[in-house]
Amino acid sequence: MHEPTDSETQRGRYHFRVTAYADGIPWMMTDPLYQGDRLKFLGQHGFIGFDLKAGTTGERAEQIAEFLNKHIEYLTFTP
Repeated sequence: MHEPTDSETQRGRYHFRVTAYADGIPWMMTDPLYQGDRLKFLGQHGFIGFDLKAGTTGERAEQIAEFLNKHIEYLTFTP
């Protein structure tokens, strides 16, 4: 079994933020804190998004984003 090495793992500091679809349903996306933190596999404009469970309010989505921003230091990707 192949174990990933630190040289294969990409790490970036990201901020979680809430946005909404045209119909008002909230969802969450990530933005790099600094351009140098962008995970290479996402390209220049890519992002990671999260569809929240049905019925999640905008207020609750903001609470979730605040929790994630407080407790997650880095997003990582290992191919």
